Amino acid sequence: MHLSEIAKESATEDQASFLETEFAGRIYAVGGRFYKDERGYLYPGFQYPYTTKSGAELTFDIAFQTTTGETPISIDDTCVVLLAVPEESIFTKTTSSVSLRKMMSTPNRYIVFATISTVLAENERIELLSRIEKELIDDLLVDDLSNVDPDDLREQVWRAHK
Repeated sequence: MHLSEIAKESATEDQASFLETEFAGRIYAVGGRFYKDERGYLYPGFQYPYTTKSGAELTFDIAFQTTTGETPISIDDTCVVLLAVPEESIFTKTTSSVSLRKMMSTPNRYIVFATISTVLAENERIELLSRIEKELIDDLLVDDLSNVDPDDLREQVWRAHK
């Protein structure tokens, strides 16, 4: 997705202000949902459907977060694509989750961080990450950050969430 497709979900003034100040320079909103972490921080995100080999259908919530989870995102930050089984999933109630990381070399220095239920077999976890890498990563990244004007991006983000 491109910057012109920043999600236009309505947001409160405080949320809009947070997004404008904390995410200015590096906000890649794909889709129209926002996710809150345990501190109430908002991340733009979307959903990714996945069917296991056994036929179980999962929906992974995908959102963006800084590598530390604490530092405001800036042009120079390395970012994370965070995947998590949604709360209502039966899998989160029946088994613990494990973290599976796949380091990737990309122009924008992204890391894919996937939290996947242990109900998935190891080969299915690998298959899922492979599919995400092939189908999503290219769409998630802006082709060339050197052509992104931070002031223009800030204005787009503010306008989208005002």
